[in-house]
Amino acid sequence: MVRSRTCRAVVAAAAFSFLCAAMPATPAVVHAAEPPVQESTAPESPTPESDAPESDAPERDAPELRADKAAEMPPTQIRNSHSGLCLAVRGDISERQAEQVPCGPWRDQWWIYMGPYVGLNGKEYWLIKNDNSKQCLVARGGPETPVVQSPCNTSFGDQYWFHSRQASGGRTGQMQRLPIVLCIVVRTKNVNARAVATHCSPQFEDSLWTRTVPVP
Repeated sequence: MVRSRTCRAVVAAAAFSFLCAAMPATPAVVHAAEPPVQESTAPESPTPESDAPESDAPERDAPELRADKAAEMPPTQIRNSHSGLCLAVRGDISERQAEQVPCGPWRDQWWIYMGPYVGLNGKEYWLIKNDNSKQCLVARGGPETPVVQSPCNTSFGDQYWFHSRQASGGRTGQMQRLPIVLCIVVRTKNVNARAVATHCSPQFEDSLWTRTVPVP
């Protein structure tokens, strides 16, 4: 009886050894090393340049002017020598362009010279305020820029005007803008033709203007 049990134990142990030897060994799992992080060698996208226009602030800065005796002059009309029409801005909307219209009693074609502001060159410059809108003539930018009305501001050079005295006892001349000299012109005799500021050409009547009320 003991011998039989011993034989069975030996047979079982031999069978287990045989099965273990027949089973394939489970391979060990080895995690591959992560590749090192590399910095990108692709070129960076260029920063787009702004297409916004450069500020015109330097141009708008008022030059050095003295205002020792600055005051408001009586309202005057400003009549074009070529067309015989008067400079006006209709309405009180800011940035509305000046035009020429038949001369009359309407306040939108009467202007108040404020100044004088004396430059280092001895010339007298004026802010020109519309009697209706209480806004001032201004021409921003280079040649062929519109002449418009805008809130009066003594810090902006493009609101200062020099009225040259060439005829009519000093009442007729060009209206020259600071700081880059441009002159107000209307190139046609048509009613409602709009005013622009451009290169000064005193030989052309359309750039000459007469103040109907003398300004000292």
